Amino acid sequence: MSDAVIDTLDIAILGAVLVGSGIYWFKDKLLALSSRTSSSKLPLVPLQKPNAPALKINKVAKKTRDFVQKMKETDKTIIFFYGSQTGTSEDYAARLAKEGTQRYNLKTMTADLEDYDMNLLDTLPSDHLAVFVLATYGEGEPTDNAVEFWEHMVAGEDVPEFSVGDYEDAEKPLTNVHYVMFGLGNKTYEHYNSVCRRVDEKLLKLGATRIAERGEGDDDGSLEEDFLSWKDDMWKAVCDFLGIDFLAGNSGPRQATYKIQEHTAEEVEELKKIYYGEHQEPKFMLGSRPTYDSKNPYAAPISASRDLFSATADRHCLHMEVDVAGSGITYQAVPTTYRTIFRNYIDITAPPSRAFIGQLTPFAPTEEANKTLALWGQDKEAFRINVADARRSLGTVLEKILGAGQTMEIPFDLLIESVPRLQTRYYSISSSAKAHPTSIHLTAVILNYKPDVAPDEIVYGLATNFLHNCHAHINKAGAIEPKYEITGPKGTYLLGENGIKVPVHVRHSNFKLPRNSALPIVMIGPGTGVAPFRGFVQDRAHDVKNGKKVGATVLFFGCRREEEDYLYKDEWPELMKDIEGAQIITALSRQPGQPKTYVQHRMNEYKELIWDLIHKQGGYFYVCGDAKNMAREVNHKLIEIAMTCGEMSEEKATTYVKELRGRGRYEEDVWS
Repeated sequence: MSDAVIDTLDIAILGAVLVGSGIYWFKDKLLALSSRTSSSKLPLVPLQKPNAPALKINKVAKKTRDFVQKMKETDKTIIFFYGSQTGTSEDYAARLAKEGTQRYNLKTMTADLEDYDMNLLDTLPSDHLAVFVLATYGEGEPTDNAVEFWEHMVAGEDVPEFSVGDYEDAEKPLTNVHYVMFGLGNKTYEHYNSVCRRVDEKLLKLGATRIAERGEGDDDGSLEEDFLSWKDDMWKAVCDFLGIDFLAGNSGPRQATYKIQEHTAEEVEELKKIYYGEHQEPKFMLGSRPTYDSKNPYAAPISASRDLFSATADRHCLHMEVDVAGSGITYQAVPTTYRTIFRNYIDITAPPSRAFIGQLTPFAPTEEANKTLALWGQDKEAFRINVADARRSLGTVLEKILGAGQTMEIPFDLLIESVPRLQTRYYSISSSAKAHPTSIHLTAVILNYKPDVAPDEIVYGLATNFLHNCHAHINKAGAIEPKYEITGPKGTYLLGENGIKVPVHVRHSNFKLPRNSALPIVMIGPGTGVAPFRGFVQDRAHDVKNGKKVGATVLFFGCRREEEDYLYKDEWPELMKDIEGAQIITALSRQPGQPKTYVQHRMNEYKELIWDLIHKQGGYFYVCGDAKNMAREVNHKLIEIAMTCGEMSEEKATTYVKELRGRGRYEEDVWS
């Protein structure tokens, strides 16, 4: 990957794109993309979104009953509900839906949990199937889009309220529901896959029937392999439930999910509008035309209506025409370019799935390439060594198999249905809204490393290297590698000679200071884990200046060498000078002439202080950074402190620390 060329990143923190290893994926042709089952042509996604990962052009209004009606009117329907934070669950749900359509000719649809009223779950026909693909986020929490579902099904009433309300057994309102469950989690976290486990437990308690073994994937191991291992047995159970021949689904030609329509230059001229990935700017000017959505609909007159069924039919099918003249509402098939799709919507830097590599064998240009693709697509160990652990993108994989400069004809529709969606990258905010109300700060280490299995190759963090390019542009640092085109669609992200814009949004977090600023806090934040604590300290320093009482503020910070990567070293004294009991305690792991010291070691040295602040003064304990090692060790160290300073047994100390979590006084913002 030494000759990799970064082409562009248009979504910045919201997304990025890499064109890898000399294999160029796209031309500047124009195309429209549509589902094979939809008559509307929309960029990237059909309105009905039946079975593929997609950019959401129009969200379905909440509390809708439409999907229930659809399920009642179709045969052997499976609905794939997903709870997804980073897009992996959504991708898995879409892959399953696509497989159901292509292999077994089933009518399927994917459904974002936040778009549907789960009070209607009891109306799911008994010969239909609900599939739940649920990720566990943070410390046993549902993903953002699954919060309402979680509160309704698990955190609310013992028996939630459903739509019918009149059941033979009032304790079991979901006896007609049949379902399948797969969870995504990480074993480095204490509450591994707790969301899918608790939802599964609740569904069974409410009378629903799970027709296959619950699957659980471990992101700390091989999430993809866990998914693939579960998937085959799941399909066998689904086929048994639906009365379908399982083996018949493994034969026959591939059916494309999308239909690609290319346009000539003349056609493009007539179409006028081409989509290059521009984000719509909100309108706030007085007198501007209103934007209509689900919360502010336009009252449109019906200009024509007729029944398409005959007068003797026992059903009605309406053709209705709605007049939107003068409203400003328009609809059209907006063409886009291959380049825009690769820039904005699919992540071609991500390692391809083993299943996808196996699907490429029919397109191999040589017998040798066919054999290698088949091996990597079938053999778990070969896939792990050559793709997963090497973190090779599809482009790099093909270069390794075909040789540098060689290409392979892959159907574009197969690429967009198989390459994962480009996902938003989230960073902890490292500033205080009180101190910087109009500016958001972030702290990010630029990621690049050489995998152990491929030491001659470099893996680049997609979003951090985009930010590095922005930094170089602003500071006139000259050319850096890898190189991104950061100007955005049509140069819209440029601000003068050195300025640059990045599209961002802010996500709600439960990782926050106690409401009572007088309570003490202990913060553990090695490396970039210090980011939110810089904001915490700014916040408390601002409170002191405004006359508020602020409790002790203690930060344990870890880095390698004091003169090399001591983040914000010059800021801490000024920030902490007016906060009574404020101090920063450093742990240096690579300081010349000193033993390796980590934050948990310094915690042991200051155990009496920690116990006094947390136990005796009712303070709050925060941890940010690596989940796999640091956060686990810190948790164990706090238990040891409770045992030593609190004279507790190990069992009682463990319970004590768990109760701190339960009361929101032990918060983590960790990643693996």
